[in-house]
Amino acid sequence: MDNSIILIILIILIGYFYAYFDKKDYLEYGINKYLYYIALPATIFLKTVSINIKIITLNFVMLNIAPIIIVFLVVHLLYKTDIIKHNFARTLIITSTLGNLVYLGFAVVSKKLGEGAIGIAAIVSGIQNIVIFTFGIFIMNIICPYNKCSKIAISKTLKNPLLISSITGIIGAIIGVELPDIIEDIFKEISNSTTTLALFSIGVGLYGEKVYTANIKKILIISFFKMFLLPLFAFIWIYFSNEGGIQYEVSLIEYMMPQAVASYIVAKELDLETNVVAQSIVFTTILYFILLPFYVSAIKLLF
Repeated sequence: MDNSIILIILIILIGYFYAYFDKKDYLEYGINKYLYYIALPATIFLKTVSINIKIITLNFVMLNIAPIIIVFLVVHLLYKTDIIKHNFARTLIITSTLGNLVYLGFAVVSKKLGEGAIGIAAIVSGIQNIVIFTFGIFIMNIICPYNKCSKIAISKTLKNPLLISSITGIIGAIIGVELPDIIEDIFKEISNSTTTLALFSIGVGLYGEKVYTANIKKILIISFFKMFLLPLFAFIWIYFSNEGGIQYEVSLIEYMMPQAVASYIVAKELDLETNVVAQSIVFTTILYFILLPFYVSAIKLLF
């Protein structure tokens, strides 16, 4: 295991043990609110607006769309054949595709490929989130028996500040926006602490969380979809497209991320199985570091 991954694990562990000595709920709420509304949007916008827009090819865009849609269709098929029930199917739509692309993903990309690659990671995050919160919501509304669940308005999910910053950053890159020096300096100062603070918050969030055996079957299904099936589809797409480059490596790294911490908030807003979601966040995060040697080997096969 290389030093960059060891550093990431150590920062997460520092957050985990720090939560033991402080009030976790208060600490976690404050850090995540700052990250969610200020630090991460500022970092995403800054890194995205300065990206070379030529890297956004049709194949790159399709790589960050097709595997997600294939997973949606597999979940829908499982629902239609009565293998899984409607509420878990809706939960699986979110948990199997909404990865920790920002908190953990940006850190891994930054440590492995350099700060400059965060802009590409932000574009990847933006494209994938748009697919999840449009086509994914469409499928969730189909998987909704009459009088058993309420329809979801896409407009409600598109208010995500991380998604907004990604889209505005991409638009800014396309039209060639140049930030005033003072604004750029402020964004850079905020950005400098974002990765470490995001990793620290993951550790804080993991403290005290448990995985209960009553939900283990659903958690294992979520883990299979998120940690095996989705990255496999992305790997196959890259392999057969016969294209390389840093943007494809970033995309694959992001596809390998565990379930997003934010999926718990999404689950509450969309009336999904919140207990299962909360426990699967813990399980897939731990599983990610167990599977990391396998993921590293898979990346080396392609790049």
